[in-house]
Amino acid sequence: MCMTSADRNDSEMMSQRTKNQASNQKRTVLTRVLILLQLIAASVLALFCCSWVLSGQIYWLDILSSQQLGIAWVTLLVSLIAITLRARKTSITLIAFTLISMYPVVSQRNWILDTVQFNSKPSGTVRVVSSNQYSDNKHWDRDLKSLLKLNADVIVLMEVHPELNRGILLRGLLDGSGWNWVKRDPVYGYLSPCFILSRHPIERIKIETIEHAERDIFIAKVQIGNKEILVAEGHPHSPRSAERWKLGNEVWSRSLQAFTLTQREHGIPLVIGADLNSGPAGMRARMTKKTGLRSSKPIIGQWGSYPSAWPGLLRTHIDDIWVSPGAHAVSWTSINTFGSDHRVIVADIQVDDQN
Repeated sequence: MCMTSADRNDSEMMSQRTKNQASNQKRTVLTRVLILLQLIAASVLALFCCSWVLSGQIYWLDILSSQQLGIAWVTLLVSLIAITLRARKTSITLIAFTLISMYPVVSQRNWILDTVQFNSKPSGTVRVVSSNQYSDNKHWDRDLKSLLKLNADVIVLMEVHPELNRGILLRGLLDGSGWNWVKRDPVYGYLSPCFILSRHPIERIKIETIEHAERDIFIAKVQIGNKEILVAEGHPHSPRSAERWKLGNEVWSRSLQAFTLTQREHGIPLVIGADLNSGPAGMRARMTKKTGLRSSKPIIGQWGSYPSAWPGLLRTHIDDIWVSPGAHAVSWTSINTFGSDHRVIVADIQVDDQN
């Protein structure tokens, strides 16, 4: 039998409809997969963006919150991709979570500051240097020499190398250098030696009302011309485990309590050279902000401090100089040294006039 023209047309139309149906089914499956991927991505990013909210109770969330700035950028990028896919609700939700993620990073922060000029210093300012020396630093002697050339008024040294510790204490390494110093003794397996150096008269303040204060809390008073300031060191334990995280949080809580009481007693501004082992959205930074202290590092124009060998965008901001009301940073920068895995923080601090 011969196939008529009408039969051929019907057969072609049926074949075309079958192809269209298959194509539509593929598009439907692809659409569903994309929607599922969007939901999964949005859910994961929502958890990451809100990790800082519960970071005080959950160890891993606090570790995650130290990367809050990176999380915010990733979330914003995914929201832009969602916009190109015309997933309006998903994009709006992700933008909202981006803002939630950014809040603890930008709150109570300077947006922009001048960079420290090492060949000069703004009139009337106090130059403070904060350096985690790294206890296995093979170039501790070169690093110390470089720090002493920064035209600083005060230098806070953490994780001091044993040879540097012995050099200052037993061999008169700083004798005749014009630098005065106070120290905190090490506790093996618990705390490394720390020093606060000053070109001006300095005395360590002893705290007697806080448990383990002599061991954990290091604060001194410095007389700079007709002004006085309190200078403290802050270095709670690194969160290499949940136990150390908890211990470091407890130590830092006691330290902040002691700093607040001491400042109230003396009525003068407080400056803290700190390695909190926690990012700006982490629990320790948020605890610090609640006391009225302010991070000196600007949001724009400067990168994080650790690990020092990594590119700026990948470094975490855990080292800083914190200031109380009555003082504020006017310039800030970080520099590399030869042997430490932390960048050195340098800030010029303006201290209000004191009656």
